[in-house]
Amino acid sequence: MANPTTLTLETYNHDVSGIVHRVKRFQFELFKSVSSGGAFVNEFDQLRWAQYLDAVDVYLNHVVSQPQIDLPESHPRKIPIDLMPDETITTVENESIRDVIYYLQLMMIECCDSQSSRMGAGLLPFDESRVRALNEKARRLLNDYVATVQPLDLPESSPTRMMSGPGKGGI
Repeated sequence: MANPTTLTLETYNHDVSGIVHRVKRFQFELFKSVSSGGAFVNEFDQLRWAQYLDAVDVYLNHVVSQPQIDLPESHPRKIPIDLMPDETITTVENESIRDVIYYLQLMMIECCDSQSSRMGAGLLPFDESRVRALNEKARRLLNDYVATVQPLDLPESSPTRMMSGPGKGGI
């Protein structure tokens, strides 16, 4: 298999960086979750998924509640953001986990390519709306689909992919 192609985005906004780096970590947690290798999302991963989305909302609330700040000495400062390669995302067996990983990827792209991304800090209302809409879409996938139709018995089509491998070892 060829090496995955890493897409690198950038931002000049430390609040956008904060959002994106949190979302990126949640994306990795879902990628490495027990449920990513099967045809259903277990109750523990559903709880984590909900907590990650709640954390995005809380962080967004924090960002938009802060006053605008003047950063004449530190702006512009480019902050690179590496995205999970599509070739990696497609290795996820579980379609619902794969979908939410894509939603989170879209959230990161929309943040980094937004008008807010060129500011030193803060989030413009329309950029905030895009992030919240993607977060809500991921929440509805969990609540309206995953929580109601799973587990599904898919004996003929599962597994279709290799496992993602173990998570990072602890200290």
